[in-house]
This record gives sequence, structure tokens and C-alpha cells, in this order.
Amino acid sequence: MKISVRKFASPIPDLTTFITFAQTVLDTNSLGCTDYTQSSANVEGVNRSSQAYSGKIIYENAEAKTVGQISIKAPTAAAFNTDVTKPFWELPLLEQRWVVLPLMTA
Repeated sequence: MKISVRKFASPIPDLTTFITFAQTVLDTNSLGCTDYTQSSANVEGVNRSSQAYSGKIIYENAEAKTVGQISIKAPTAAAFNTDVTKPFWELPLLEQRWVVLPLMTA
């Protein structure tokens, strides 16, 4: 596997901007990645092998201390947006992809 790392001047502000950026890179190879050959087949320098969207919701108490967090992972942006906007107890059991990670504090 070949990996290239780029540091951006500022963070990507939202999911829509990220999706647009990723699609532009896939369409135009704007980062100048090099095609290569693997097992006698040409492989494009930029290609999508898989995708998933993840995020974390952090719960804080009145003193702004973290009291718990939920990690979310979804196969598409639409599913991610649905997961983020709905409490986990409103999702059907088969759609629940929430993992609750309670934090212990002294």
C-alpha cells in the first residue's frame, strides 16, 4: 500500500466540505498522486477502496467535564447524518451502531 500525507492550512469545517474535497481529489487527482502497476494491472494514483464515516459525541456536565461519549460509524454520509440527529433509542435495533463508552472519573 502506498500512502501520501498532506497537511492542510486549516481544518475541514464540515462533512459537506469534506465530501466535496474528497470527490474533487478522486475526479481530478489534484494532489498529483502517481499511477502504479500491481500484478500487471495499472492502478490509478487516486481511487476509492472503501468508505465509512465516523464521529464522536462527547457529553459534558455543568462543569464542562466529560462524563461520557458515544462513537458513531456509518457506511454513508446520509446514514451518518441520520445517526447524528437521532438519539440511539429511536433507531430500530438493527440500525443501532452506537457504542457507549462511559468514562470513569475520580
